Amino acid sequence: QFAGFDGVAAKVRAVADFRAGGTSGTLMMYGSGTGSLDLVGKYSRFNGSTFVSGALSMLTANTEYAGSGVFGDYSTLNFTNRGGFNKYATADDISINKKLVSQQANAMNKFVKCYSDAKINNFDSKASGTYFSYLDVMTVYYPAAVAFVIAGIILGLAIAIIILNARNKTFSWGKALAGAAVQIVALLATALTSFALYYLFALLLSGFGVIPFRGLSSVKFAGTGLLISASVLAIAVAIFFYILLKRTFAVKAADVVRGNALIFALAAFILSFAVPAISYPFTCVALFSLTAMLMTVIFKNKFRAKFGMDIERLFLYVWAVVFALPLVMPLFFAAQTLYSAVSIVVIATLMASLAGFIAPYADYLKPTLDKVFKKLPARTVRYERLVTEKVEDRAKKGKFTEVTVKKVFKEKESWSYLNRIGLSFVAVLSAVMIVLFCSFGTTFSSAAVSASSYYDSIYDDSLLFVYEKNGSAAAEVSVEVHDKIAYNYIRYAVGDLNWNERKDAYVKEYTASYSNIIPSTPSVSKNDDVISFSTFDWDKSQITVTLKGANAVKKVSFKENASNSESEEYEFDDKDEITFRLPFGYENFEMTVDASCEVVFEQHIFNDSNLSNIEDGDWQKLDEYYAANKQVAPAIRRGIVIKITQTF
Repeated sequence: QFAGFDGVAAKVRAVADFRAGGTSGTLMMYGSGTGSLDLVGKYSRFNGSTFVSGALSMLTANTEYAGSGVFGDYSTLNFTNRGGFNKYATADDISINKKLVSQQANAMNKFVKCYSDAKINNFDSKASGTYFSYLDVMTVYYPAAVAFVIAGIILGLAIAIIILNARNKTFSWGKALAGAAVQIVALLATALTSFALYYLFALLLSGFGVIPFRGLSSVKFAGTGLLISASVLAIAVAIFFYILLKRTFAVKAADVVRGNALIFALAAFILSFAVPAISYPFTCVALFSLTAMLMTVIFKNKFRAKFGMDIERLFLYVWAVVFALPLVMPLFFAAQTLYSAVSIVVIATLMASLAGFIAPYADYLKPTLDKVFKKLPARTVRYERLVTEKVEDRAKKGKFTEVTVKKVFKEKESWSYLNRIGLSFVAVLSAVMIVLFCSFGTTFSSAAVSASSYYDSIYDDSLLFVYEKNGSAAAEVSVEVHDKIAYNYIRYAVGDLNWNERKDAYVKEYTASYSNIIPSTPSVSKNDDVISFSTFDWDKSQITVTLKGANAVKKVSFKENASNSESEEYEFDDKDEITFRLPFGYENFEMTVDASCEVVFEQHIFNDSNLSNIEDGDWQKLDEYYAANKQVAPAIRRGIVIKITQTF
């Protein structure tokens, strides 16, 4: 577009795409344009606290946050944040917090200073690769070829372990493979159990009106407390299966941990070739766990001879998790904001897989915990026992007969620890925390029920006044709530809202005059090939024009009536549906279409004060309700939707 503007396009060295994916959160570099590895390499030298992950570009591949390619063939870095969705991507999206603004400003400043003196050909590489930040200290990047080398190192470590173990006889490969089977079965069982618990909790929350029943599989509840609680619950469930499966497969905890190292090594090897960008958490775990296994093979016998104990007691494999957590935790936190809450089952299962390097040893704590329990104050236990006694015959004094009777005895006994007690306690506590975090630690919006959308954001948290007119039919006017979670709160203030399957919303027909809400209704008319739109420009208005059944349409042009500018022309080829998003400020405009089609005009007006005039004082009631109950949800929003459908 800028090729004719003093050759500015040829002068561009690098591009940064800064977005606000919400009104809060922290800045992260979540992706880059194709072939921007050299750009990332230079970026890594100045990056400070901005979280960076090439894996996020995989997570965002099918969302509006993908962004790579927005600037065509230019080398591009994409920045965003996640959080605070109630005003996200609306005309009211002006409340980004100062910390986030500061982060973006600093990143922009560093970006300009870093690339302003760079040569264009420095960023011509089309190589793809892997990049990530570590503990806000550094950004690591390397091309895909390095991922292949890492895969080779993993294979080399595995071969070295095989050769040395054949000589030292440190462990049994059969037991290690059985341990891997235990890990796989335990993780599958944990995932299925977590999935069942998710729907159990969701049904419970639905029953208490926290989330709508329709949102069980799509609701988004993002929160640190929920993530941690769900992970602890999954680990407790996994430990239960470890205890059970170790007996079934006749293996020890060390065999299960070695099996986990083999699983991660195999996953890392495959991902290094298949998806290098997302392989780094697995390669990190694999490298450290295989190194721990190699150290065990080399020093196990010597360690036992010198210290008189097994080297496994050092829990060397745990270091793999310690070094990997700074890589995986930010990914988990980002994923829970990108996808629906049911994805937490996957996240919790992955956390359980990392815990698989220490959790199999959990039952080894039983003797220690048993000693602690025995130091607790003794408990009184009632026992019922059969006792044989001699009872004197009432008729014949001095004559005794033996009878067997049941008697209850009270005795003081020490407490004994049982794994089922500990695991049940942790599981119940985690479950309670999950319910509490979901009930009181979250907000509602339709972004929490479906994918967040810039153009549909008027439906989020909103009580809407809707005007619809189809052709020559009479206009339908109603008050509607499309946000199913917001409805749980709105219904307490606004009555007579009924579910409408066609509109997928709660609807209340509006029968009073609406001239004080919509001073003039837009009109759509046609003269020859020119379709004229007469509307009104409100500061918070957004207009969309959609052409349906437009396969025959080849050319469309736009012209704003109030301006003397030339028309903007667009060409199409066999498109059934064409959608135009008009800039803010369009009032009256013309559209020239070269073929017949159905035209759908839609205008969204955000938070207009005219809504105070809604019949029965519904808006005032809602306003008063939220003024008195601010703790239940963020301030409700209001909107006007005008939709006119005409076939030309």
